Amino acid sequence: MWLVLVACVLCASVVYWFYRKPLVIAPMLGGLNACILKKKELAQYFPNTIYTKACLEDEASASVLVERSLGNISKNTEPVGNFQLGYTLNVPLLHLFELQGSELKINKDAVNRIAKTIKNVDRPVVLYLFSDHFEVDSPVESALAKNTDNLLFSKNGPMPVDSYYGSKVYPWAFTNVNNQVTHLREVAVNAVLDRVCYLPRRIQQRVVGVTLLGELHHMFPDFQGGMGFGGDYVISDYSAISVRDFRRYLSSRYVSIDKLNAVLGSSFSGFDDISPPAKDIRKESLNNYWEHMDAYAHGILPVSGWVAGGSRSAGQRDWIHLYDNGEFFAKVPAAFGRQDVLAAHPELLSPDVGWQFNWRYADLPPGMHTLDVFLARGTDALVHLGSRQIAIMERSQSTPRMLSVKPLPHAVGAGKSLLFQVDQPVSLTSYYFNPLAVVWHDFRKYQVTQYLEHFAKIAKDKCIDQDLIYSHQILPFVNPGWDETKFGVGRDLAVPENMRLGISLYGEASYGTSFFDWFKETRRSSYGITEFHPLKAMDAQELKAVFTRHYQNNAQFLSFFAESVGWDENPANRPNIFSFEKKNKNVGSDVLFDSVKEILH
Repeated sequence: MWLVLVACVLCASVVYWFYRKPLVIAPMLGGLNACILKKKELAQYFPNTIYTKACLEDEASASVLVERSLGNISKNTEPVGNFQLGYTLNVPLLHLFELQGSELKINKDAVNRIAKTIKNVDRPVVLYLFSDHFEVDSPVESALAKNTDNLLFSKNGPMPVDSYYGSKVYPWAFTNVNNQVTHLREVAVNAVLDRVCYLPRRIQQRVVGVTLLGELHHMFPDFQGGMGFGGDYVISDYSAISVRDFRRYLSSRYVSIDKLNAVLGSSFSGFDDISPPAKDIRKESLNNYWEHMDAYAHGILPVSGWVAGGSRSAGQRDWIHLYDNGEFFAKVPAAFGRQDVLAAHPELLSPDVGWQFNWRYADLPPGMHTLDVFLARGTDALVHLGSRQIAIMERSQSTPRMLSVKPLPHAVGAGKSLLFQVDQPVSLTSYYFNPLAVVWHDFRKYQVTQYLEHFAKIAKDKCIDQDLIYSHQILPFVNPGWDETKFGVGRDLAVPENMRLGISLYGEASYGTSFFDWFKETRRSSYGITEFHPLKAMDAQELKAVFTRHYQNNAQFLSFFAESVGWDENPANRPNIFSFEKKNKNVGSDVLFDSVKEILH
């Protein structure tokens, strides 16, 4: 019997790979918004440019512009091996509205052009229904930002509009589905998908994925530079609605206040007595210990740094060994991307020199701990990279006691040619574990999941196959130096189980091991790559190997930023900093453009 079962499994596997669809290479073309949304302005102000002529040649859509732009990459409409050229159609939801009198109305002409672009371009398409925190240059945004119901709150109040490489960042509230920004998103999603579903079924089937909203996560100040551990720990969301919902979440999770008190070691008389943790015990006066909050209150201490240089055999991997009070407890590879290190040391050629281990200090005995960091290279002697002394504190804030220390292994000093740094932790820092902080982060992730689920349900009520509804999330924890708790998405990125995983991969995560190791943990069967950039030049052979690995791991599509034909005719235009484009020298983007052309030729 078991032989029959094995044969069936093998047969199914062969059939699957024989009929497996190709990986859709789907560049996200810049410039389509103007073509779809601003036809009249284009004809008036830029009548003789290649871009405008292509845009206006088909008054009903952006199809000519799309076809000519894709033609610069490949003329092939059929698969080339395991790959097929398609495109990502970016639909900025908040930009689909226009003021008619005193009311905001959906721009039906723009919605029709979106649908007709899909109809007139006979290629696979990823429909990106875009509305995250990045601005889309719509007058609707400034009006929405004046209403604090539409904004996330830190403990200090409504979060201000921020910036990222010159673009505005709006902290739109996803913690309340009854606010106006959510309502407009709902109206736009319904309008676009209803119009797409009006197309003939054979046209609808060109849609290989619908990605929702864009990067959805909690916010923090200084969005461009504040992703790390420095400065005050300020996060969202502390609005009145979030506080209310957190208490309801606690009541649902623990049922009774007695059970919660048993877990926390607290003595609350009711759930309404509990406030989300928001105060740093070192700087602020607390009403009770469970109000304590900082980057480490959830009981995890990231131990991180980087190492490069010195003598190393070809293909040899660097490993970091960690010891607590002389006792070995972990080893991690030094292989994660550190663009900051490469910028400071361009002679290294590769940014993949970072390392990080999330140390669960909540399980350690209170007292003084000495952390020692060693480098291991093959059979060579260990190299000692440094020591850090830290204090694991008790709730009473009593002076930490000295703990016994075992002898360290034999090691040698670092040579002059070895470059390295231990970033975290900082010596003589104290750490206070607050179990309520763990629950608060769980709740913040739950808020993200619920909002994604809300829009997934809207999309799934339409004609689009449910298996084609994707998220569009980032991987905060593969970036050493980023504080992943600020994002509030957890290890599973808060993606609902019944929604396909759409994920943005940059740097080492796009070509190295960190993403694939994590993807195995998720137990998901497939994924889509919503944004892709290795952050370094790759020739066609290298890039094809990366594409192939994603194909073998069941990626369905791979999107990257690209520019439409004629984008550079206007001197004021600049390419997206991550666009695969001949004139974009940033992090090897020009080389990557040529490599994609060669792969799809």
